[in-house]
Amino acid sequence: MPKRTSSGDRQAGPLSVELDEEQKAVLELIPDLLHPSLKCLLPVLDSIRQAYIDVVPLPTRVLPTRQATEFKRTTAAAKMLDIDYKEDDLSYIFTLKPEYLHGSGQLSEHFAVVVKDLKSSDYVSTRHDESFCRTVLDLIIIDRLRHLEDKDAHRRLQVSAEVPMSIQVKDTYGNKELIKGRADWALGYGIDKPHMGAILLVVEAKPYESAAIGMPQLLVYMAAVYEARKDHVNQSVFGMLSDSKEFRFAFLDENKKLFITESFAWVTKQSTIIAYLDMVLINAIESSPHTTPQKENNRIILNYPEYLEKQWRFGSQLDDGWIEDDEEEEYDVVDVVSIGGRVVLTAPACRGSSSSPNLAGGLKN
Repeated sequence: MPKRTSSGDRQAGPLSVELDEEQKAVLELIPDLLHPSLKCLLPVLDSIRQAYIDVVPLPTRVLPTRQATEFKRTTAAAKMLDIDYKEDDLSYIFTLKPEYLHGSGQLSEHFAVVVKDLKSSDYVSTRHDESFCRTVLDLIIIDRLRHLEDKDAHRRLQVSAEVPMSIQVKDTYGNKELIKGRADWALGYGIDKPHMGAILLVVEAKPYESAAIGMPQLLVYMAAVYEARKDHVNQSVFGMLSDSKEFRFAFLDENKKLFITESFAWVTKQSTIIAYLDMVLINAIESSPHTTPQKENNRIILNYPEYLEKQWRFGSQLDDGWIEDDEEEEYDVVDVVSIGGRVVLTAPACRGSSSSPNLAGGLKN
């Protein structure tokens, strides 16, 4: 039986008692025994026990954790993460404007040969696991980064593998829990692996012919980066998903609305995939003032959503086949970004102009 403590021994309430080890152990199990809907009462129960009995407060318990891989539907992940997304809805699709697909680039000759040999070799024809797909993606990503010609940012940009990601959410009953995982790659800035707030692009790889199952996982990582960038001028984040056969791109905007591209097959849409990846890399890098000193006063960062709409069509812009306005329009954003003394990207001319967009100096083909 609990032993009552006299008022002379300590200052406590009238029911102050000392518990033996077994009774203390039972009390420590209370959080696990309570129904999830009642866990909100834990602070009240803890305060009562501290006021009336001689036991230490319940130890701080680790938040319940689930893995990002547990999500099987993108809509389910979006609901848990409080992200605006609907399947099979044109409002959540984004595409690269046609003018940026003209003359789209190809892999460097030596990289193209290696990728082709890997994918067609009899020695790896049975290798459909994720590690093989990562090898192919490694080559593609490295090749495109080499073509950025971002000399100043090159000293800061870091492509890191197996980057830990986590985000805190609330379950159906309002209880906090943690979703964790590891992104296959993250492009960010920093000496070592970048912290989540410094990440500009998240890449997720899946086993061959399994790309579709990776979108919920990619969304978790993108949401984690979004939350970590709360103190940044720009919170939006890009993502790429691939099994080396199919490629999809994703974008989480400032309002936590998710946009996803259609799926592109490498065998038939290689140049399109390269064009999308090139633009995503450029836009991701330009979204941060940390990648190069020349951008510190660049108004692109402060007008980033408007700037992106020069290259991309988002959601409702697709509904009517993107009918362009014939009237001239002046953009309130800087048109040219200079990195290392070279022009990286010249935005399209105002709508109605016959001028074509220019990627001169940004990417070598």
